[in-house]
Amino acid sequence: MNKEDLPFYVASDILRQQNKAYKKVTAGDQDRLYVITGREGVGKSTFCMQLAYVVDPNLCLNNIVFTPKQFEDRIRNAKKFEAIIYDEGFSGLSSKGSISKQNKQLVRLLMECRQRNLFIFIVLPSFFLLEKYIAIFRSTALFNVLASKRNFKLRYYKVYNYQQKKLLYIKGKTMMDYSKPKISKSYRFYKKLPPGISDEGYRHKKLMSFRNNDGETTEESK
Repeated sequence: MNKEDLPFYVASDILRQQNKAYKKVTAGDQDRLYVITGREGVGKSTFCMQLAYVVDPNLCLNNIVFTPKQFEDRIRNAKKFEAIIYDEGFSGLSSKGSISKQNKQLVRLLMECRQRNLFIFIVLPSFFLLEKYIAIFRSTALFNVLASKRNFKLRYYKVYNYQQKKLLYIKGKTMMDYSKPKISKSYRFYKKLPPGISDEGYRHKKLMSFRNNDGETTEESK
């Protein structure tokens, strides 16, 4: 996708990387799994939707999911090359729940779904909450979203490649520390949703998903 075709700003480096990823997935029988992290309110979900739109301009609310069951259903039923966003992905993929039946089921699903050639995005508050296999081995890259201390409305993100995120998980997990390895370069983004996705629709689906997920959460502890 060209920068002129985008309805919002994406840094040139990131756009170029995503275009390369798209070519490799579509031509090389691969898939991509990205992790997007950040504190509540910094805009990580909005940024994730922008990133997903670059590789899938047909991105719609149907492919943004909030519960383990929704995630599994979309993985199994999505068409090739679609982008799927698992927002609040610590539900079912957390490191603390690694021995649960639900967690094992989702990890197995991600091990087996490569041939579906999807772009999978997992959104959660901290990289260190993520299950080890997904954090270190299965994911392609990590995008950590931040807000400026001087101006909270100024949002940016840092990118950790495959090797950098592995090092980060190993060195930073104990103290939940993102400082090693040091990533100097950062990129701006602006809070604008992709076409076809409204803030009202997104919030409504998120709310209803959490309300209807009460029965599922008991399985997490089994």
